[in-house]
Amino acid sequence: MLSHISRLLDRATSIPLTAADLTDVAREAARLTVTVSDHLQALARDLRPSVLDDFGLSPALRALASDLTLRSGIAVRFTVNGDEDRADVDIEAACYRIAQEALRNVEQHSHASQVDLRLSLGSSSVRMVVADDGVGFSAAAGTGDGAGFGLVDMEQRALALGGSLRVRSLHPSGTVLRLCLPRQSGPRAGSLGDC
Repeated sequence: MLSHISRLLDRATSIPLTAADLTDVAREAARLTVTVSDHLQALARDLRPSVLDDFGLSPALRALASDLTLRSGIAVRFTVNGDEDRADVDIEAACYRIAQEALRNVEQHSHASQVDLRLSLGSSSVRMVVADDGVGFSAAAGTGDGAGFGLVDMEQRALALGGSLRVRSLHPSGTVLRLCLPRQSGPRAGSLGDC
């Protein structure tokens, strides 16, 4: 997009244009600039959503659930149990990213009509369950070339923070993802033993 804007502006300065042509070029450049700005804002939101920083994990997950329902029509039941004090920022970000990927998988692959998203905030751990009523998948379906990288990435995120991720899917009866992360990241995280 930026290269297109650059070409438009080069064209406007390199060849004689009528006033009407210059106006068209300016309008097109302005339209493309707004599009680029919108894309950059969406990218920044995806990298670190402001709702996570501003309000915490529970409201951020509630927003993800609402977005999925609005976008796809899949009903999402979101529940939170436990202490809603803020967890470590790395833990909250990992939990959010894993939920985001899990819900994306539900939307793209499961043919589900309903998802349960449960968050449990304990004194030393953060647990999340994403369970759908979709078609599930077989183990072989998740191991082919290019398949299953989302699951691998989710598991690596959890392991990197001293947590665990378990996925159970029985074709054709849905999928359950269970995440457990320590409440705090860093050297003490591995010694908590709750995950």
